[in-house]
Amino acid sequence: MPNLQNMEISVFRRILFFQLFFYICLFGDAPYEKYHVTYSSELKQILKETIGILTINSGVKGGRKIETYSKNDKDFKLSKTLDVIKETTPVSNFGWQPILSDSLVTNYRYPVTAENGDYLEIVHDAKKGSKTWVNTKELEKNFYLTIIMIDSIPTPLDFWVDIFYFTNSGKRKLYEQPNRNSNFKIISKEEQKHLLEIIEQKGEFIKLGIAHYNHETSEEKIEPIGWVRIRDNEGMLLFWIKLVDFY
Repeated sequence: MPNLQNMEISVFRRILFFQLFFYICLFGDAPYEKYHVTYSSELKQILKETIGILTINSGVKGGRKIETYSKNDKDFKLSKTLDVIKETTPVSNFGWQPILSDSLVTNYRYPVTAENGDYLEIVHDAKKGSKTWVNTKELEKNFYLTIIMIDSIPTPLDFWVDIFYFTNSGKRKLYEQPNRNSNFKIISKEEQKHLLEIIEQKGEFIKLGIAHYNHETSEEKIEPIGWVRIRDNEGMLLFWIKLVDFY
């Protein structure tokens, strides 16, 4: 039986996708998913510790504030309430022009650095590296959640991915097989303008595909292009999920 939550997320993503192109036509300067961190030694340390990605969306639930917790041994203690927009800095989020709404929590994405039952430790301020614990069952009351754990990525992943931002060069090795000794070619941010999706995971590799969307039939086809490593030699995560791979 189809997972209803995943279906809701997929529909939500498609709605936002069409909203994006609507605003391109209407205003010329469209909303887009923006990074709030730059490639740095601090960010590299965060990405070494990242075991997952938490995305929250308010949607019709209207959430804006989250309860945070501190952890002592096995117990969690309520810490404080944070205003998501004013008091957190996600790695990225989907931004809106002032003419629209600046109060929506849309694709606020945080690194997950630990997991304990219904609790996740997240980096809630990516610029400072500040962490806190959140309760996912509690979050679900006010937000739509997407939780992607790096060691068990659901495939095909119903998100587009950016594989270039967390690199100095803006280039990646694209392997023919999920093996470091496999033949590969170099692909670059400048050359690769297509939307990319994860269609398979094997060990330390993810297989990428180019999304081809038919607006007349509302069908999407994925063209496999090869494999990339999930982490570099130092253990740093090398990809991030995004609404649209424009940057």
